[in-house]
Amino acid sequence: MLDEQGPALAAASSRRVLAISPPGWETPPLAAAEYRPTALSRRLIGLFDELGAPHVTFVGFSWGATIGCHLAATEPDRVDALVLLDAGYTDAQDRPGFVEPDLATVTAQMVEQARAFRWSSWEECFAFFRPHVPQWGASHERRLRAGLREEEGAIVPVVSPEVAAAAAYGVAAEPPSATLSRLGRLGLPILLVAASETVATEHGARALARFRGAVPAAEVVEVESGHDLLLDAPEATVAAVSAFLRGSSPRDVSRA
Repeated sequence: MLDEQGPALAAASSRRVLAISPPGWETPPLAAAEYRPTALSRRLIGLFDELGAPHVTFVGFSWGATIGCHLAATEPDRVDALVLLDAGYTDAQDRPGFVEPDLATVTAQMVEQARAFRWSSWEECFAFFRPHVPQWGASHERRLRAGLREEEGAIVPVVSPEVAAAAAYGVAAEPPSATLSRLGRLGLPILLVAASETVATEHGARALARFRGAVPAAEVVEVESGHDLLLDAPEATVAAVSAFLRGSSPRDVSRA
């Protein structure tokens, strides 16, 4: 969806939009510790330096929103504004039944999940996911094709279980809520686009209240959607982000 919605966002906001591929997806994987949000934030600063971008507006979805919170909190001079797409306000710890993990346990869980996420054909893969989507369409197939690949006659995830585990563990070890008091003091323009399905849960509502209390100046827009805003409600999400960006100085826009 980054490829599909990036041009729409660029056109609507009159910005240059860069979509960032996380390490381990199209590039060699990093050591597990390098997937902590603070470590990835440092890598982003290096990327911005290479691109000659002294300042960016950072738009992050899900995992990317957590990274964006840490990026803005630790490198506020490099961030003009921050956009969070249904994340950055919830912690893994907020979910009912959460148990503090260790990396070995999370890795074992991801390895087991990878065994289940294996199909003999694309049609078999689509048939697995189709019942879980209210209105299945071509965009869902494109999203799956972007996140999966063919290997030895099977359809499997692009990213390895070890990388997925390191990313999940990093978010739990460095939750976005740890950055909120700092973000609240910075005076940085911040937009949170929250999905209605997340806010409708008890833990989601509590997390949103925590975010509003810690970052009272942030703009919050709720969109009728599931967590995957860019897939479930792309037009409403792009409209909300574009309206916010038009009120900020026009520089580069980076999305993870």
